[in-house]
Amino acid sequence: MEKILITGISGQDGIFLSNLLDKKGVEILGVSRLLNKTDIEKKFKIVNLKYPNSLSIINTDLRSYKDTYKLLSEYKPNKIFNLTGPSSVYDSFLDNNIPNSILKIFDNITKSLINQKNFPTFIQASSSEMFGKQVNKSPLTEDSTFNPKSPYAISKFENHKKVEELNIKYDWNISSAILFNHDSELRPKNFLLKKIITTCIKIKNGEVNHLEVGSTDYVRDWSYAGDIAKSLKILSENQLDSSYVIGSGVGTSIRKVIEIVFEYIGVDQEDKVKINSELLRKNDPNYIVSNPNKIEREFGWKTEEKIDYWLKKLIDYEIKFQNLR
Repeated sequence: MEKILITGISGQDGIFLSNLLDKKGVEILGVSRLLNKTDIEKKFKIVNLKYPNSLSIINTDLRSYKDTYKLLSEYKPNKIFNLTGPSSVYDSFLDNNIPNSILKIFDNITKSLINQKNFPTFIQASSSEMFGKQVNKSPLTEDSTFNPKSPYAISKFENHKKVEELNIKYDWNISSAILFNHDSELRPKNFLLKKIITTCIKIKNGEVNHLEVGSTDYVRDWSYAGDIAKSLKILSENQLDSSYVIGSGVGTSIRKVIEIVFEYIGVDQEDKVKINSELLRKNDPNYIVSNPNKIEREFGWKTEEKIDYWLKKLIDYEIKFQNLR
């Protein structure tokens, strides 16, 4: 029996990944600090996925070394996906517990495994936020310079460096998946793409007059979360280097996103989009795009869904959701 542990099971990556891993002969244990099976079942329904037969949920606080050690000692996983931790960069400026939690959970898991002499295949969810502001507008690879600025990015970078050290020191099949921006119907409404979509629907319905964003010139590498989950599954099935850049390799401006959303919903953009630079985070990069050639070359993975297609899935969900309320 293959035993898989997924931390952060209630996030969008955990939902899509556990669905992909579900098969006979596999046991998946999803860790959530607060949510139960009923809560998580609702998330599968949102993205039209069946709750995996092999998935069980356990409520454990991985910030506790004692609880983490006990969980890993009893479960003895063959594979671990550490997806836990809040994904809001902005929130990390306001709450020191966020970066501290990211660091502590990683340390508790890896130290417990080392002390138990168990070295399962381990995929650590890292972030493109680690690259920060770059001098040149070049697609980013595993060898690009890191320049983390936010508390969130700094904590992710600390864990990234530890992955490299553990990979060498213990000859451990542990790797850092450097995830670029990805979204789905499961994203909260405070994330940019969801904000653009929900505000545009409100403009259409006459509830608000305009959309306010910090910039329309910023360029990001956005993918659909279902595609990103496929990359994590593929990584877990192979012998790995210490890091892989995961993204579409395509840059899309916020202006282009707004065009796609407004056209699909049927709203004239004129005088409906306002720029408020105060919404921008300090040191936010203007341009951040991946070069995922390494994972494509080694394992054949690349994103399948184009942004103009999956954005419409998010829009359709929000329209349906609002009509149901």
